[in-house]
Amino acid sequence: MISVPSKLSDPVARHDGGMYVTVKWTKPEDNGRSDITGYVIKYGDRFTDVDKYDELLVHGNRTNFELKLTDDRNNRTSYRFAVSAVNSAGRGEFSEFTDYVCIVLLARHRTTLYVRWFHIIQRHLPGPALGLFEVFGQTALPTNSV
Repeated sequence: MISVPSKLSDPVARHDGGMYVTVKWTKPEDNGRSDITGYVIKYGDRFTDVDKYDELLVHGNRTNFELKLTDDRNNRTSYRFAVSAVNSAGRGEFSEFTDYVCIVLLARHRTTLYVRWFHIIQRHLPGPALGLFEVFGQTALPTNSV
């Protein structure tokens, strides 16, 4: 008899410093005698009730997903994630939630230079609109200053 997949072991969430959070998990020990057709990622921030968290369906049997954060509303917000497996019988129980992951989006300067907001040291040099940035020990000039 086919049943829903078993509960997954604890997933791991990692923020790459940019606009993505990568969530990784392992397949359930018991697939309920039916192929896994997808996974549901449940996520939310510290200020949202768990029953109001968003859910995202990931099709296929992959065991990771990059969640793209698209606007400044997510900046400096902490999120946590849980994952459940889906097969032809339905959705299994959600895993335990990950630890909260604090999202710090990249700050944008001019058109193409991206740096983390807390790693910026700006020095003003003589001349119109010329700024020098040190980013993680490397120097870069804003694109419109050359």
